[in-house]
Amino acid sequence: MKIKFGVLLLVLLVSGCDQPAPVEKGFAGLGNQAAAFTPVVPGRVFSFPADHGPHDGYRIEWWYITANLKDAQGHEFGAQWTLFRSALKATPEEAGWQNQTILLGHAAVTSATVHHAAERYARGGVGQAGVSVAPFNAWIDDWQLSSQATAEDPLADLLLSARDKRFSYRLRLTSTGPLVLQGDKGFSQKSEQGQASYYYSQPFFQAGGTLEIVSGGERVAEAIAAYQAVYARSWKRPEPYPEFLPGLVRLCAAQGSLRLGLAWLDGRAIAAQLWIVRNGHAAIYKLAYDEAARAFAPGSLLSAFLMQHVIEVDRVQEIDYLQGDDPYKQQWMSERRERWGIVAYQPRTLVGMLALLRDEAGRITRRLRRGGWKVWRPQPHPG
Repeated sequence: MKIKFGVLLLVLLVSGCDQPAPVEKGFAGLGNQAAAFTPVVPGRVFSFPADHGPHDGYRIEWWYITANLKDAQGHEFGAQWTLFRSALKATPEEAGWQNQTILLGHAAVTSATVHHAAERYARGGVGQAGVSVAPFNAWIDDWQLSSQATAEDPLADLLLSARDKRFSYRLRLTSTGPLVLQGDKGFSQKSEQGQASYYYSQPFFQAGGTLEIVSGGERVAEAIAAYQAVYARSWKRPEPYPEFLPGLVRLCAAQGSLRLGLAWLDGRAIAAQLWIVRNGHAAIYKLAYDEAARAFAPGSLLSAFLMQHVIEVDRVQEIDYLQGDDPYKQQWMSERRERWGIVAYQPRTLVGMLALLRDEAGRITRRLRRGGWKVWRPQPHPG
């Protein structure tokens, strides 16, 4: 089973809004005390890439992406990302906490039955949110719309990301088409009272990538090879028994319980996850991703894809990470259960001693990664 994202119809818009004359109640509530801000009037000559950035003197402007997606089965999805920048004063932007801009981020994903949305708020000038031109980057917290292209054409290649407790997405967007000036050469009238905006777009982005679930058949051998290739390029240490997992995959495929998820980019697997589904229970047994593709968050995308599959197709009643208390697992699971076990070695044999040392080395490494190590020392007692 595959899902491919092909041509997306997306639009990037930058807009500066104001009105030339004050009114009692302005368009979208922007008519109050707006006389000091720069008016939007016809005849502006745009200069790119400079006009992709923020503009001092305007009251509000925004950058946004909308996407219409369809998978190979015809299911439709939507994604949206917006960053609003609102000025409290019509003066040049200041640094630090004296900054007079407020930023609001809004992101959403939709399907035929689901709508998830989230918002972020920030003050300008302190690094939490903003927009830069060279290189182009619009961000708020860990949400980003950032250029991966040259400075002369920054919208030709963009990386888009947003995440919340209920969703996440990361898209690589490319476009070769020209910018489009909306309205009258970029001047867009909003109301009869005179409100207007400067408005342009970058249409017809493309995004590439494939998510796949292998459950059996001729693809099993190729899927095992792809999993091993991803694992070798991941952060994880080599498996002590390299033939165990391929044997497990073949066994699960024969029994109908295999769900081996793969994320592909440009013909190469960049993430892999082994899930086992039996008796209404989905166990997440192994997962890894290519460190070089970390910026695309392939693990999160593949997890979401597999979870949707086991819930909607396999109709499981429970999904279980089996073991581990990693922070990212808490974002997916609704509850945490403790399990206790015993691991025994025979240190008087060479094999047992090596296994013991390997296990202890793994424990030390995990503790160091979590950011600390507590050392106990006996305290002297008087007398």
